[in-house]
Amino acid sequence: MRRAQERRNVHISCGLRINPEFSTGEHEIYDPCAKGSRLGIMLSNFNNEELDGIEGLHFHTLCEQNSDDLKSTLEVVIEKFGKFIKNLKWINFGGGHHITRADYNIDTLKECINIMKNE
Repeated sequence: MRRAQERRNVHISCGLRINPEFSTGEHEIYDPCAKGSRLGIMLSNFNNEELDGIEGLHFHTLCEQNSDDLKSTLEVVIEKFGKFIKNLKWINFGGGHHITRADYNIDTLKECINIMKNE
């Protein structure tokens, strides 16, 4: 009984997956922003009036890519969705960062995090 009661007191933070319609990948089959993709909400379908209960946004556009592609994508995300981000609690940069690559630029990743902290 106690465990069920504890679960009722847990806050679940809900977010939406967005599609910035900006591709950096080489293989369209793995590209969630490819033409005709149904992954994520595009700006043209995004309705700020329907965000009650939504605390964050998520984009997942990378596929084993470096942080320079994240930075390019983040610029587009801010351009398109920045006015909505300001009123939310969090943003998730998604997966696909090949952070274990020998040439992955951690400093660029830190820069992207700091850009969002100041947004």
